[in-house]
Amino acid sequence: MKVNTSKHRAGERGAAMIMALLVSTLVLASAGALLVATATSAKNSIDAAAERQAYYAAEAGLQTAVNALRGNMPPDGAVPAGTRMSFRAAVTPDASNGAGRAATDDPCGRDAADDSWCRLAGWLPYDDPDDEAGSVPLGNHSFRVNVFDPDDSHKLAFAAGGAWRQPPPPAPAPSATPVPVSIAGNTITVGTAPAQTVITYFPPAAPADVPNAVPSAVTPFGRFEVRNAGPLVLDADTVVAGFDLRVTQSLPWDGEDVVRAALRTPAAGGCADTSFELVLDRPVLKIGGASYAVDGLTNKTRLSLPCTPAAENATASVNVTATVSAPQPRRLVLRSRGYGPKWAEKRLELTVDRLQLEGEFPAAVTMRGAEDCSAPAIDTGSSGAKTYTGADRDGVEGTKPAFAVTACDVDNAESGIKKHDTVADPEIGVLGNADPPAGATTSSPAVPVPMPAFLETADAARALLDELEAEARAQNRYFKPTSSRTVTNADGTTARPGFTFVDGDCVLDTSAGAAGLLVVTGDLEMSGNPSFDGVVLVLGGGTVNRVGGGSGVFSGAIVVARFARAWPASEDGQPHPFLAPTFNTNGGGNSTIQNSSVAVTSSLGVLGGPRFKGFLEF
Repeated sequence: MKVNTSKHRAGERGAAMIMALLVSTLVLASAGALLVATATSAKNSIDAAAERQAYYAAEAGLQTAVNALRGNMPPDGAVPAGTRMSFRAAVTPDASNGAGRAATDDPCGRDAADDSWCRLAGWLPYDDPDDEAGSVPLGNHSFRVNVFDPDDSHKLAFAAGGAWRQPPPPAPAPSATPVPVSIAGNTITVGTAPAQTVITYFPPAAPADVPNAVPSAVTPFGRFEVRNAGPLVLDADTVVAGFDLRVTQSLPWDGEDVVRAALRTPAAGGCADTSFELVLDRPVLKIGGASYAVDGLTNKTRLSLPCTPAAENATASVNVTATVSAPQPRRLVLRSRGYGPKWAEKRLELTVDRLQLEGEFPAAVTMRGAEDCSAPAIDTGSSGAKTYTGADRDGVEGTKPAFAVTACDVDNAESGIKKHDTVADPEIGVLGNADPPAGATTSSPAVPVPMPAFLETADAARALLDELEAEARAQNRYFKPTSSRTVTNADGTTARPGFTFVDGDCVLDTSAGAAGLLVVTGDLEMSGNPSFDGVVLVLGGGTVNRVGGGSGVFSGAIVVARFARAWPASEDGQPHPFLAPTFNTNGGGNSTIQNSSVAVTSSLGVLGGPRFKGFLEF
């Protein structure tokens, strides 16, 4: 029997069309998705290119700012004449942007982090330096830089105080009349009843908080009150007591410094028989780069107290002030905004810091002794023509000791000074603001002086050497001789101080005069007619030998410390402390070693460049 298939398949009519339509729809959807993806990819590629250009513009901004910080870009005419680039200048609006180009004169500290008004407009080629929203063009993109000080180093907080002490040696001359002195707290009584003068020191009522010490600010340092309790007559030029003026700083960084003074009667003249002077061992205290200069001094170190009032029990007083100056910032934060096509923007941040050596030289020659008090080898030479002095060649700072040593080395330093008439007073300073150890006897009073931060521990000294080596390598001034390297004026002059890092032994032999910062990790030999202006750090080998000395003049500061810089792995974890240093002079000649504040400051200028410490996108 024949079946009619067409009748049975009548319900399937049009299925092929439906399938064709479905397949066509899928093909069209896929094609559409491909077109959208292709268009989006092209757009993303364009946007990514714009972002890359913005990123590179921001990176160029950081590099240009660092180049300016390194002193490689001159300022424009709006920057005050004579301004040199420094970390402080970068965050001082008039020095950073040019006079009148910022809405405020406030230093750029943490408050300026989000919208810094220091933008280096006086040093970078902005399209409009007067426009706070201006930028530096780079073809079809540009950048804008902001700089701020995250430590607010323009702010100072400190407490000033003082204390009387018994008169320091030497005792008054035999011809002088002994003066009875009694001390009770901040009050000293000179003489015996009824003939007495009472002097009281009143510290400031509260710690000082200076919101801006750039370039300087004047702040109270206390008050001296003199009361006449009876008719006291004193011999002229007689030391009657000692006084310590102490500053304890809490901002921007913790630290302390002490000025030692002698209360004495001045030479005859006027009311000399009944007046006093405080003679400071130096007029300026320094803490972490901040300076505190005592005002009202005569002859740089003398503070005159008022004459004893004529009427019995009457008082007279004098207020003491100081001019305080903020330190250089230790680090800066640079923020760069890069602008590319299609309104693309990238933001990059770089933290930079610099090496710190300000105020780290308490004497013409500083010797950090062994931690176990092993005796150092000190010999200043038997030639009567050599001179050692802490008097500032430039007359800027007060007199420092000729030598500074750790407390347990005071006796060794005293015996090592072979000709005391060749070493100016004060001969010896005691590091760490410490008093000489009990039983120590010196030809002139040993005075306390601050311990340089990098000599507090051997690890701190090693860390400083590592930083100095890295800086020397960056400047292509690192040398590792097979035997020794001779330093001459080709390594730096007073007009252009140089930086030389000798990783080994070194010979300083230059009659022509060299200048700068010299770092020696081995032994240093000074021979011939060595003349040098600046700072010499003999750290590691810790040995200085002056052979002859000729007629050379060394002006600046020398620091000597001996310690292991490296050791076998088997000694990891073991202590590697300071060891006993050596300073030896022999032969004739009439050479001089003298403190010089200008030579020190000039030599440290070779370390002005910033170092990268952190980088991020924000």
